[in-house]
Amino acid sequence: MSKIESRLESKYRVSLIESIEQFQKFDSILRETFGEGADGLEKGFLKSICKASKSDSDKNWFSIEENLIKKVILESYGDEDNVRILDCVNHESMTITNILNHFKFPKTSGYRRINNLIRVGLLVEDGYVVSKDSKKIPRYCCLFDSVRINFVKNKINVDVRFEESNLHESKIMQVVFNL
Repeated sequence: MSKIESRLESKYRVSLIESIEQFQKFDSILRETFGEGADGLEKGFLKSICKASKSDSDKNWFSIEENLIKKVILESYGDEDNVRILDCVNHESMTITNILNHFKFPKTSGYRRINNLIRVGLLVEDGYVVSKDSKKIPRYCCLFDSVRINFVKNKINVDVRFEESNLHESKIMQVVFNL
């Protein structure tokens, strides 16, 4: 563990937790160090940070078990403007500028809100558009296709259905959910 953390720090200048957020870096160091044995290690590391399980009744739904992740989802979906943003990019990716223009959000607070949704992982990159000056501008879409929040006795259940392309194109999703 310390060897992996040290290598992540020296090669990418990121901590173990930060590398999981930037999964390709974490995966690269594990494969460099352990080769094919990295698969089992990745599952172990990820299970210690985030717990999720496929719902037996519907294979497209996943139950989130980790309380910190539940809290992020509840806080984000508890804010009306966040919900409007997430709904807007649910099936059609947009640039940040397009999102701001769509809702007529003030730029400063709009950027702050959108960047927070990106930071917590609820908005994910979904391609690029090329500007007139040939710069690549990322488009964003909602990570989840749908979210269900249920209160059962004293427990909050959060179930999510991932956008199909996010589920199958993401290396971290493949590891966590054995796809």
